[in-house]
Amino acid sequence: MSQVEKKKRTRRSPEKMAELVLEAERVGASVVCRREGIAPAQLSRWKQKFLQGGIASLKDLKRGPKQKADPAVEKLKAETERLKEALLETSIELQALKKSGY
Repeated sequence: MSQVEKKKRTRRSPEKMAELVLEAERVGASVVCRREGIAPAQLSRWKQKFLQGGIASLKDLKRGPKQKADPAVEKLKAETERLKEALLETSIELQALKKSGY
């Protein structure tokens, strides 16, 4: 019975990520992904970030799961959105009343 070894994660520098993205454009994404042992979706995310802001945006990539939003902040955002909609409705009603002559 052989043990299956877990693949070791590799942390690549932003410069290396940019180099791989550019190489994938030249020779094809599948070739680069296979050689480097990365998923095509990962290369696609790097490409998207690279196109948005160059190497500087690749430095902002974080490993691991995304941080969950604070429930209190989410509640405040929902309340703000509700109040904006109420204000918009009131403004529309006020404009309608002004036009009708009240």
